[in-house]
Amino acid sequence: MIVRTALVEGDPLNLLQGFLGEVSKLAVDSETGGVEVFVGVVKGRVAGVRVEKLVYTAYGEVASRVLERIAREEGERFGLEAVAIFHRVGEVKPGEATVVIAAAGRGREEVNKATRAMIDRVKKEAPIFKLEVREDGEYWVLGDETRVKRSRS
Repeated sequence: MIVRTALVEGDPLNLLQGFLGEVSKLAVDSETGGVEVFVGVVKGRVAGVRVEKLVYTAYGEVASRVLERIAREEGERFGLEAVAIFHRVGEVKPGEATVVIAAAGRGREEVNKATRAMIDRVKKEAPIFKLEVREDGEYWVLGDETRVKRSRS
């Protein structure tokens, strides 16, 4: 199984083309018939409030290991041929990509379930922290999408 994961400071979509090229070569001699890609982007508004940017920070070494573990576990669970998780760190503006999750396997059912499982796990398990800077203040966003106002001490 091909597994590609990375924390990136630039656009995570830049890594997707290389991954898809690997999958295309793999599909020639395998039963790979489906590829699904999930791309998370920064929302311009949350609950009617304008979002200026997100700031992602990560505990890099640990976050990288967690992304790889999630990719491998879900790839094995769903019998996939290839998986990728690319997550952005740093400042990200509305409309820009924050995370790319890709799964390649025999058909649409397994790849669809796998991408959903991977994004849910990344949000809850990876030590990647999201600060949402909005017109009404700054909020830490937790894995379940709960927002906690940042206190300035």
